[in-house]
Parts: sequence; structure tokens; C-alpha cells
Amino acid sequence: MKREGVRRSALRPLLWLLALLILLDRAIFGYGLWQLPDESAWAGQAHYHFEHRLRHLQAGSRADPLVLIVGSSVALYGYLPAQIETALNRVLAAQNVRAVRVRMLAHQGMTPMHLLAYQRRVQALHPLVIVYAINPIDLRLEKPLVHQDAQRIQVGHPERSAALMRYSRSIASGSELMALAPRRTLQLYGSALSGDTRLALANAVLWQSWRYRNLLQPALAEQLDNHWASGRHYHYYAGRFVTGVSRTGWLAPEFRIRINQVLVEQGVRVQVPAELFRDQAGAVMQYRYCPAGSEPCRQGELDLRPGWQILALGKPLKVGDEIYGRVEPAWYDPISADQRSLRLPRNFGLAAPARRGDQEHRPLRFEDQQYIRMSPAEYRQAFERRVLAFDRRGMEYLQAIRDARIYWSGRSFDPEIPTWRAFREWRRQELATSRSLIVINTAENPLSQAWFGTSRWYKTWLAELTDVDPTQADRYAFFDWHAALDMRYFYDYNHPVYAGAQALSERLVQPLARAVIAAESGLH
Repeated sequence: MKREGVRRSALRPLLWLLALLILLDRAIFGYGLWQLPDESAWAGQAHYHFEHRLRHLQAGSRADPLVLIVGSSVALYGYLPAQIETALNRVLAAQNVRAVRVRMLAHQGMTPMHLLAYQRRVQALHPLVIVYAINPIDLRLEKPLVHQDAQRIQVGHPERSAALMRYSRSIASGSELMALAPRRTLQLYGSALSGDTRLALANAVLWQSWRYRNLLQPALAEQLDNHWASGRHYHYYAGRFVTGVSRTGWLAPEFRIRINQVLVEQGVRVQVPAELFRDQAGAVMQYRYCPAGSEPCRQGELDLRPGWQILALGKPLKVGDEIYGRVEPAWYDPISADQRSLRLPRNFGLAAPARRGDQEHRPLRFEDQQYIRMSPAEYRQAFERRVLAFDRRGMEYLQAIRDARIYWSGRSFDPEIPTWRAFREWRRQELATSRSLIVINTAENPLSQAWFGTSRWYKTWLAELTDVDPTQADRYAFFDWHAALDMRYFYDYNHPVYAGAQALSERLVQPLARAVIAAESGLH
């Protein structure tokens, strides 16, 4: 009896220590670090931004009804929530219907399996209408081919169940699901996962530091670089608008910079890459400096040296002045398959790093303007060079998508693949809540659509998206917009440029207005 009391006394401090560790873990990693502003660039830090946005919506005001646009990068690139909200509320005001908020919850690589795992967190926001922009790419049809399961997955094959299990496991074991929905991932897909993955998910349920480690580490590193370094190490550009700047901060051979107060104080700092000197000893920047007033423009030439430097333009900069630059020779970037010149710091021209607030504002970049100005023949050549040159480094995913579409175009639609089963279940549960749901088969580049757009598989895909329980049909709207845009409105297979997103956003307003009015009027 005394020995048992001693054991309990010895155990009590350990239990208190464990409770304290759990409390600190949740206070710091589950709450405190998420109070920092989201300084990721648009389309950057995808999973961190998704979690940050979801938490922001959970904690925010619910005075106005919420319309959510969900999906993968095809939704992120395809729709502009701010534009939709402005136009939609104009229509609603004319009908004496109260204003709504339109928000985006999307991240790269989101499949229906992800969306099903996030469903309870999304439903807790009580959206009035959900818009799901989906594309065949979201089914991850390349998975069976990558795993050499193309034959095994066919109906009637003795190893079909194992092949479907591998298909499910390859998606459900993603680190983003461990961070964004560990408990639901275990509940929904645990039987397909390995013991190690299930243990990792269980740890993520208990320990917030383990759960969010892959999200917070790069986001915090970016914050440190933003505030205590020079913003030179980054992926996506987040600075002010510059004519000719790409999504990754590289300038085209010709560019234009408008001077603001920050640049007056800090100077125009640029990175001169070593690639400019690969085939020649020197490189120059020819420029035309145009003052904001009536003073005439002056021309000059700067010798460039490798590394970061402040452009010495001869006279002090003034607000409103403009620099027209041309770098010769430019260099060929194999990743973008295009000519590039200099690179700007991540937060160029900003007094403080930009924050991704409650609304999603997509910046205009050089690529957005470049492709739509091409002739059809020029675009086809550029598409083959940028997207279909599979011998280039980093092109394996685009090749796998192309191969999968060609492969499935000769097969029947398989309703038992795990991503499609997850979509059906997600749709069933959403419609069971009496919520309005809009599903869009979103726009596809006609060049990639040609690989499978007329196939039996694709026709069945459209039919399956249309098919819902007749008792729920009044709350469900499906739109097939795969042919909505010209090929020049795409970066690649299915990611629209800015003008493409504008066109799709405008197209969404009227269907969305009907859904909101019906929901607010209780017509369902």
C-alpha cells in the first residue's frame, strides 16, 4: 500500500510536467505563432497560407454571409474573389439582398480527398454558398501510372484493390494533410496508410509543434528574411508593381520602374546574375530616365557587375520619375524558357513587407501580359518550349499529367478511384446541410484539352459531375466551362493568366447571385 502511494507520488510530477508541455505546445504552436501576420507572397507558402486564412475566417466577423470558393491551384489562379465580391454585391443590392463576403480557400494540390478531410473545419465557417472549381487534374490521374499500376487498377484485375489502396495512400500520406487535418485524415484514410504514417498523424493530433513543423519553419524563415535580412532569398516576388517583372522577381530584358518614396530613400537595388557573363566579359543596362515634370528624359548606360548592386543613375531619384531599362545581352532561363535580365528584391519598393489580409489580391505579372499578346502560332511555339519540352529539369510532373490524360482517354471513367469517391461523399454531405453548392468544371487550355476532351472518359466525367439526388437538385448547380478561354489565357494546361481569371470571375457573378438570392430567400 505504501509502495503504491510512493509510485503515485513519483508519477504526479511527471503528469504535471506532461500537462505543462502540452499546454505550452498548444499555446505557442497552436495559437501564438499563428497570430503573426501572413507575409507570404501570392501563391506562395500554400499550406501555411491555407491554415492562416482558415483561422482568420474562424476568428473574424460573421456579420455578412460568406461565399467560399474552394479548390486547388486551378481555383486560386482561376478566380478573383475581390472582383467577384464587388460585382456580386452590386447585383444583390439591385435585388435588395444584403451584401456577402467572397473568400478563397484553396491550395496547390488540393484533391477531393483533401477537401473531404477539411470539410468539418470549412462547415464550421457556416458558408451560405460554396463554389468548388474542379478539373480532372484534381483527381491525380497520374498516380496509377507513376506506381506502375495502370493495368492493375482496371476493373476485374485480381490486384485492383491493392492498386486502389496505393492510389489512396499516395495522396493521404501527404505532409499537408498531417498539418491541416490530422484527425480526419486518420479517420477517413487510416486503413490505407502505413503504421508509421498513422503514428505520425496521431502525434500531430496530440502535439501542435509536430503537426505544424513543416508549415511554420519556412514561413518563419521568410518572416526573418523580410525583417532582418535583405529579401534576396525567395521564390515568389511580393514587391510593388513593375512593368516587366515576373512571378519570381526576374525582369524581362526591357522593363519600366516608377519611382516612389521608398526607392528614393533606398535606391533601385537589383541582382545581376552570373548568367549574363557566361558568354561575354561584360553586360550593360541602357536606360532612359524620365522625370515626372516637364524636364526632358535623359539617356545613359550602366556597366553591370555580378551580384547585388544599386543602380547609379547620375542624379537623385524623385517620386514619380520613371526608368525605362534594357539589358544587353539578356540570358535564357531554362525554367521559364524565356529571356530574363535582372532580379528585384522580394519586397522591392515597399516600406514594409506586404501582408495577405482577409481578401485575396492577385498581383499582375509579366507573364500575365506576355502570352495574351502573342499570335496563336507564337503561343503554340512558346507552349511547346515552356510546357512540353519534357527533357528539361523539373518537367516530370507536367509530363506525367500529359501521359495520364492520353492514357485515360482510352479508358472508361472509373467511379471507384479514391479521389472520385471522396468527391461524391463530400458533395453528399454538403448537400445534406441544405447549403447551396456550385461545382464548376473549370477552364482548360484547348491544347491540352485536345488530348482527352472528346473521349468517353471525359464525357462520363461531365455526366457524373451533373448527377445528383433529385431531392437535392435545387441546391446544386453544375457548369461546364472547360472551353471558356482561348489558349493564350493560360500559363500551362489549366492555370489562367490574370485576364483569364478576370473573365472567369465575371462569368461566375450571375450564377452566384442566383444561388445567394435563393439561399437568402429560403427558396431551397
